[in-house]
Amino acid sequence: MRASLWLLLLAPVVACTDKDTDDTDVGTDTDVGTDTDLDTDSDSDSDSDSDSDIASGDLRITADVEDATSRTPVTFTVENDVGDGWVDVTANSDLDIAQADVLAFFTNGPVAQPLTNGTTDVTADFGGLTATISIDVTIDLAAAGDLVFNEVLADGTVEGDPNGDGSSANAFEDEFVEIANVSDVSVDLDGVQIFEADQAFLARHTFPEGTVLRAGEVIVVFGGGDVSSLTDDDALFQTAIATGGLNVGLALTDDGDTVTLKAADGTTIDTATWSAATTSDTSLVLQPELDGTTWSEHDDVESSAYSPGTFANGDAFGGPDSVFGTD
Repeated sequence: MRASLWLLLLAPVVACTDKDTDDTDVGTDTDVGTDTDLDTDSDSDSDSDSDSDIASGDLRITADVEDATSRTPVTFTVENDVGDGWVDVTANSDLDIAQADVLAFFTNGPVAQPLTNGTTDVTADFGGLTATISIDVTIDLAAAGDLVFNEVLADGTVEGDPNGDGSSANAFEDEFVEIANVSDVSVDLDGVQIFEADQAFLARHTFPEGTVLRAGEVIVVFGGGDVSSLTDDDALFQTAIATGGLNVGLALTDDGDTVTLKAADGTTIDTATWSAATTSDTSLVLQPELDGTTWSEHDDVESSAYSPGTFANGDAFGGPDSVFGTD
């Protein structure tokens, strides 16, 4: 009986040993589960896809237009991918948007004013991350309301050397008209012409292709001479080139005349008219300057006879900064 009991007790032990052996085999099978490490390949693919949606790192910059014109300021949005989606950081004080070649950013935030024709890259920097977008800019042609005559010198024999060429008081070459951009946009003067009433069929000057006048700037056209010595950040200087490429001057009449500025399509942009009583040894200045309706003799406004390229008091016009302000 004792022998039988011993065998009976031994049987369960043997059975447990077999079971453990089987479990161990199964456990070995679970090592095959290490193949699941291959799943990390799919994680790598996911990262790659995400990068393709990001301009640089995890920052991107977009614009409301990519083909801008001067009458359409460009508004930019900069977003940061924080893992849960894109977050707008445009108004963040740590955001820096670089100045571009043909655009300028002013005090109204991430809004850029087109300044001249061309293509430029705009780059945003946020937290050490950068993103870039390319913008094409086309400057609109000048139209009525964009430009005004601000100063006219019909008496080219005035004392001094208005065109700065070293030859004083040349009745033909020292006459000039000063034209101001009073709009809030850059304008293209391509095809714009100046006409004088006595020879209304002949354009006294045709602005050459590529002449862009930014907001707040002026352009001065002399009858002739060398104007290369005249420089100002907010003024351009040219000499009159008539129809057919001839330099026949402006032919302004001292004892009364009218000059007309016409757009490329023939529409009138502005006119200036004076009489004999307002042309003696001095230029005529619009009063108030830029937006006035009457003309005054320059030496009645300031103690000088003329001021091509500046206000009558000698101050610079200020260009786009005077119109928009700067950051």
